[in-house]
Amino acid sequence: MQIVYISNRPAVFTETIQHIALFLPFLEQAVVCVPDHLEAAFKLIDAPMTLLVVPESEILLPKEKNCLSQLHHQRRNYLLRVRLAAHDLVESRFVMSDDDARPLKPMGPDVFFEAGRYRRYYFYDLAAWSSNQTEFDAGQIATHAVLDHAGFEHLSYASHMPQMIDKTIFLEAATFFTANYEGHALCEWSTYFNFAVNRYPEQFYDAEPYLTLCWPEHPLAWRLYVRPSQYCFENFTPSLYRRAQVFDHMSAQDISAEALEPLNVSKLIRWRKHTIGLMHPERALGWRKYLNPRTWVGKLFAALWRDRS
Repeated sequence: MQIVYISNRPAVFTETIQHIALFLPFLEQAVVCVPDHLEAAFKLIDAPMTLLVVPESEILLPKEKNCLSQLHHQRRNYLLRVRLAAHDLVESRFVMSDDDARPLKPMGPDVFFEAGRYRRYYFYDLAAWSSNQTEFDAGQIATHAVLDHAGFEHLSYASHMPQMIDKTIFLEAATFFTANYEGHALCEWSTYFNFAVNRYPEQFYDAEPYLTLCWPEHPLAWRLYVRPSQYCFENFTPSLYRRAQVFDHMSAQDISAEALEPLNVSKLIRWRKHTIGLMHPERALGWRKYLNPRTWVGKLFAALWRDRS
């Protein structure tokens, strides 16, 4: 079975692919599309599985090569994903992933595909998306408008975890959206799954809550629409491993099951404490809680309540 990436970060990709090989051993081959100037660096990676490196120039049309760097982040990713999926190297059924999506524990292929049907994991309803600050936000907004106009469901499947893709349906969806909505910054995950379940509902299970730790990477970045049913993957974010951040001193030095599984459990505990601390700063231990106004507001209301009783 095959896992397919686009990446411009050889160091992040190198470590991610080791986690994939360790915890998802049924994935025996990786295909990665990379900028031409990084092709040599990716080909030097000592990968624990078969690694096929595809330069961007090999899949893009001439006019696309000239404008790729000028495209909106969402449009660039969409274009590369579609062109890569059409490549002969990519199998008829493949796992699509980001280069920073890392499994946290051993899993089998049934996390993606079971009894002849695809599983699909969402994290939001795009109709409820209320942020417009980043290129990601713009893509969510545009994708909702397009899906709604087309009469499709509009869940967001940009869940920062690997998901299994049917190549034929993926390319059919791309043809549909290119023909009818070209020029918009669309999400390749959400256009595919919402199109697919509209046209081929019998091939998919009902949508399930996503399984991703650190998505969003800041617990208060947005109000969660649905909570992960469990944590099976990490949205690896280097800034969270810096000094004084939530995963300080938790970078993996030994990428083995014996080392990673207890480390990943510790991450789950630390992330939970981090989230509680941000949501309820007045409950923090030690002197830091007294720097937060909510601590004093809470004490005031507690005192008023005691006086009333």
